[in-house]
Amino acid sequence: MDRPIEVIAYAGGRGEERPRAVRSAGKTLGVSAVLEAWIEAMPEPGAGTRRWFRVRLEDGRTLAVYYDEALDGWFCREPS
Repeated sequence: MDRPIEVIAYAGGRGEERPRAVRSAGKTLGVSAVLEAWIEAMPEPGAGTRRWFRVRLEDGRTLAVYYDEALDGWFCREPS
């Protein structure tokens, strides 16, 4: 299940381009490294794309987050 998450992102020419920090439970954690990045084209017409990032947070945790262009928001992929 994916959940909305607040992300502070570098905004370049395309808008929300790369996560710099995440806010969760009232706490802001910086992104110490972007480990992987990819784009997923959604199969439904008009659904847009998702820009995925696997990041390492400053506390050492690894998180998969994505920006959904159709929904104009950031989401976190929960472990299954």
